[in-house]
Amino acid sequence: MPKITVQPGSNLFQIARGTGYTPEQLAAYNMIEDPNQIRVGQDIFIPYSRQEFESFAGPMTQTTQAATPVQSATPPVVQTRQAQVVDTLSREERALLDAISFAEGTTSSYGTLFGGKVLPELEKGNYTVGQVIDMSKSKLLPDGMTKAGYGKYKGQESGATGKYQLMGFVLEEEAKKQGIDLNEKFTPDLQDKIMIERIKRKRKIDIDDLAKTGLTQDVLDKLAKEFASIPYSKKGFKSYYGQPSKQAIDIIKQYNKSLSR
Repeated sequence: MPKITVQPGSNLFQIARGTGYTPEQLAAYNMIEDPNQIRVGQDIFIPYSRQEFESFAGPMTQTTQAATPVQSATPPVVQTRQAQVVDTLSREERALLDAISFAEGTTSSYGTLFGGKVLPELEKGNYTVGQVIDMSKSKLLPDGMTKAGYGKYKGQESGATGKYQLMGFVLEEEAKKQGIDLNEKFTPDLQDKIMIERIKRKRKIDIDDLAKTGLTQDVLDKLAKEFASIPYSKKGFKSYYGQPSKQAIDIIKQYNKSLSR
């Protein structure tokens, strides 16, 4: 499914141009409550056809009906208000999450299962927190019958799910700690929030200190107990859990690269 990632300075009006859909239709399809508030780094999914649009967003009205997107030399002009791009995370928090997803190998999608398979419905945030917990534990899709497609580590399927590879029991713990309703959608924004709050609380990551010192090995050592892909200095700069890990210098480079955007 085609998608467009929100860049600094862009808005839903600009993204909608040339797609055959209005900003309001893209907002409905992507479950965006306010078309005037989108976040840098957010993925905007473009439905292939009207049928696919209506299967998720409901029937189009006569005033908002859109044709199946086609290539056009003159993109349609749609009148709408200027959208405001909102990112609720600080620069350091966003860069830290980028560095973590780089280490985990999940930079391309919030819908990643352990092993690399991407679930479009997970990526779009169509599953609830409770459904993701159950999927991680049972290794079955929410229909209760279909294999989700998790990869194996040492012969066992791993239930690591999403951009930050949360295990079901970890997500369950965080839902209780952070007061998250299990019926809430497991959206990219919620994935970000859950992980940043967890590492600040459980791994004692101080964002103010991070802003002063940058990403150091001391911070990586704290994160290494959360993410097997991050090297731990007291184990010869290898994974705390004995799994393959990225090199510290590459993770730090990714953090600095994200910070400079």
